[in-house]
Amino acid sequence: MRLINILLVTIVLGVKTAYAAPPLPPSKAIVLLTLGTRGDIMPFVPLYDILEQRGFEPYLATHIAHEQYVTDMKMRFLQLPGDQAYLKKYMVSATFCK
Repeated sequence: MRLINILLVTIVLGVKTAYAAPPLPPSKAIVLLTLGTRGDIMPFVPLYDILEQRGFEPYLATHIAHEQYVTDMKMRFLQLPGDQAYLKKYMVSATFCK
């Protein structure tokens, strides 16, 4: 936003400046993504805790069926689109799983 403001001042007022906006700090947000059952989510719990302890802002992205479990574990939840039951049925029937 600062860079946009500086550019607007430069364009509108005709101010000539060599000033460059300092770089923004890198984002500390990390999204952990998993599909499957509750057993697929459980390994992410300690990883989530470690990331949070180290100053990151982790999120766990998974299907809506697991929202209650994720929020009960005091983790930030992001909903993945799609039908989990359909995905499970597809994965079982797919030839690469046999």
